[in-house]
Amino acid sequence: MQIETGKSGISKKWKALGAVVVVIAAVAVAAAVFFQSKPMLGEGNAPRVVSISAEIGRDGEIFSADIPESGVSDELNDALISLFLHTEMRNRLLPRPQNDTISDGSVYLSVRVSLENDDSLSMRVNLSNFSDYNSAQFGDTHYSIQDHQTLYQDVYDLLSDILPAYEMKR
Repeated sequence: MQIETGKSGISKKWKALGAVVVVIAAVAVAAAVFFQSKPMLGEGNAPRVVSISAEIGRDGEIFSADIPESGVSDELNDALISLFLHTEMRNRLLPRPQNDTISDGSVYLSVRVSLENDDSLSMRVNLSNFSDYNSAQFGDTHYSIQDHQTLYQDVYDLLSDILPAYEMKR
């Protein structure tokens, strides 16, 4: 049996296999770079919580709570910023759902953070007990939050005592 070779002495099958290997390696490197984790916030951004919104489904009804910056104590601000500084995020493969159904037992939290030394000047941390909603949002760009269940629970625990004071039935 004789293998057909080109002028260089390498078979066409080996050249094709080599090209496939190069393409696979390039895709793997691109995916690793695209999905690389990065800090959600940097301390140099001078982050500050400027508002907190919540949508809560309970007993067949929907309750909203909007906490302005004046309702965010220094202790709450520091605790939330500390959580965000220790959280990682990465690019999302698919866009986040555009509509969120609020049903019994669902909680949606949105924390707006001012960033003084950043191009975007602010971000939103969107958290829920439903995983599709969780994201770090800079403008129209949403990033996936690493370990979002733990972050949601930690943020909810911090807010659970003050949310009822701002709750209104919709």
